[in-house]
Amino acid sequence: MSISNEALQAFYKSQKWSFNKCLEPTMRCDKPAIRAHSVQNARAMDLISEADHVYGLSGKLVDREPNAQFTRLSRNKASTFCGLCNSHDTEIFKQIDTRPIDLKDSEQLFLISYRSIIKELHALMEGGIRTQKAYNDGVKQGRVPANQMNEAMMVATSALVRGYEAYQFRVKFYDLSYLRQKFRTIQHSVFVIENRAPMIAASSTFSVKDRVLKKDPLYLMTLNLIPLSETQTAVIASYPDQYRTIARKYLAPVFANAGRDQLYELSYLIINRAENFFMKPSVVESWTPERRGIIEREFFATAGLPIDAPRLPELMLFD
Repeated sequence: MSISNEALQAFYKSQKWSFNKCLEPTMRCDKPAIRAHSVQNARAMDLISEADHVYGLSGKLVDREPNAQFTRLSRNKASTFCGLCNSHDTEIFKQIDTRPIDLKDSEQLFLISYRSIIKELHALMEGGIRTQKAYNDGVKQGRVPANQMNEAMMVATSALVRGYEAYQFRVKFYDLSYLRQKFRTIQHSVFVIENRAPMIAASSTFSVKDRVLKKDPLYLMTLNLIPLSETQTAVIASYPDQYRTIARKYLAPVFANAGRDQLYELSYLIINRAENFFMKPSVVESWTPERRGIIEREFFATAGLPIDAPRLPELMLFD
């Protein structure tokens, strides 16, 4: 995709977007966004929280070096993002927030994926604006040359492009489908982890295919893990129907296996690609420091990159 830095800034300005603006489908709502949950707080988080807390992975300085670290979080703050106003969050997701999850209901499955996409769009647009501001500040302070191609400008433009492309993807595959109530334009690969106490919840978006050329389309998939009961967790991978062949091939290691092998492949996928998952505290606290450190290290090493971690037995999350 070829688009100038000025054109990208014009797009963001035309949306009159700020960090707390509502990202409803038409992008016309001026109400301030609330801290909405990407993972259901009332039911899903309830099944993995202990003393009203969960664990999540976040960037930290460890011995003065950047890394990821499991951090204990309040369940009421975990998974939240300022992407929708109260009215639109309630209206759009009423069917999944007020009813039991039915894994055969195409509308519910669509909405579960839609929420992940909106969260990703918010994160990328916010990241683009923050990176652009840092670049502009550098120019004003004389640290970065103005109107000249340089690394800082390329980083800022790349960040803006990611937000813009995520917006286009959402419009094409989700916004129009939602407004037209055409929910089957998004397909889903689903299975249920049975006879295990829930220990993980996730709402994540990532690419399933490397883009060799700038003109290559963006192949996004969402992955949701939703605790359903004291013994069940739903695993839902969602993708546009026109990308189903690519997506299902990508998911084959998970869905072609069963039992412990399937759970290892799912763990491996989460560590390599998922950025928004939360775990039951007693599970994380039961790991040895060495195992916990390996998971943190490999999560950080693959974050946002088209590379995979080595296949280490310590990366199994479901023990």
